[in-house]
Order: sequence, then C-alpha cells, then structure tokens
Amino acid sequence: MFLIPSPAQNDDQTQDRSCAEVAMPVQMPFFLVSPKMALEDGEHYVETKLLAYIEQLDELVRTSGQSLDALDAQLLSPGWLNEQSGWRLERLVGISRGQHPLKPRAQPAVRFEVASGRQYVMKSDDRTKVDRYQWIPCL
Repeated sequence: MFLIPSPAQNDDQTQDRSCAEVAMPVQMPFFLVSPKMALEDGEHYVETKLLAYIEQLDELVRTSGQSLDALDAQLLSPGWLNEQSGWRLERLVGISRGQHPLKPRAQPAVRFEVASGRQYVMKSDDRTKVDRYQWIPCL
C-alpha cells in the first residue's frame, strides 16, 4: 500500500497525517476502521484508518478495548473474494480461522462475516472444501 501525502495545509510545519490518495497494487482485502480516540481533556475524536492485515485489526481491538462494532469495522473486499465484479465495502461482524480436520497439512483458511449475513472465505488451496473446515473465531 502506498500513501501519497496531501500538501501541508498549515504554516507551522506540523506533520499533516492526511493523504491525497491510497494506491493498492494488490487485490487483497483491507479493513476500514474508525476507532474513537480520547483526548487529555476527556473529549473524543474519530480517526479513520485503512488496515492491510488481520494482525493490525487484532492489535487495534486488543489495545483500544473496542469491539469490531464499536470500531465501525468494515471489510473492503476485492471482486475475487466477494464474487462480484468489483470492490465491496461492508460492515464486518467477525473473522474466523479454519483448519480442515482430516487434512492437517491443508492451508488454513480465513472467513470474513459481514452484516448482510454473507461469508467470504480466503484460502490458498481451492481443492479443499470449506464446509469441512472447523472454524475458530479470532475477532
């Protein structure tokens, strides 16, 4: 993922954390989250983040103490994953990791569950049937 910074919009040389565009050279799922951040004076603000890895999302859930729902977590899935013609942005309700019980050497899979009830499964071994996987929720 490449971030192209936006031009600084202030004169005091403070770092501007916004960007003009995000370039993603690969077709992989991403996560859009909006954690509520606390300020010293007790006020809150929301900072929207685009995360590329499940581990980043897991770390944010653990360190913030917020659930996927509270983080307003959304799955940005490419067409090959959501079986549509293009990208989809949907509210994420859960992530599970799965392993085939009879094929211990089979690659583990990841299942994304979205609010509409759809489930998208990402695995590297297309020959192994997903309905035989044992799923363990991880988020």
